[in-house]
Amino acid sequence: MVPANVAFRGVVVPPRAKEVLLEYRPRAVELGLFASGGALALWVLALLVALVAAARAHFGSRTVTTTRAPQPSGPPDGESAQ
Repeated sequence: MVPANVAFRGVVVPPRAKEVLLEYRPRAVELGLFASGGALALWVLALLVALVAAARAHFGSRTVTTTRAPQPSGPPDGESAQ
């Protein structure tokens, strides 16, 4: 790059060049996008946790409890009571 005017930059281009590519990729933009993506991911995770907690509070825990049938209080099979 060579200086050209005050606000512009000049580039020496070979005689038969068909395309000149200038890229401006500041590190701050990449870091900002990374931080924004991370913040969005944390926000979505917090939203999911809140929705699951609200659903559990509203519907309750859908656990099924089973109880055993009462056992007869008589003597075991094959024995007579005396």
